[in-house]
Amino acid sequence: MTVNENVLPSPLLLDLRRKKHPEIIEMKSFGTHTERTLKKMERLVTEEARQHSL
Repeated sequence: MTVNENVLPSPLLLDLRRKKHPEIIEMKSFGTHTERTLKKMERLVTEEARQHSL
């Protein structure tokens, strides 16, 4: 398993400004500190899920 397989896709936002029909846009990348924090949290959740499944 590579690192890229564990990365979640970017969150989506609904752009409701000035349009009658909402447009789904992809959020821009967070700063590196936030990205690292999210990856650590993701890793912890995965490890915890593995422990509970045993």
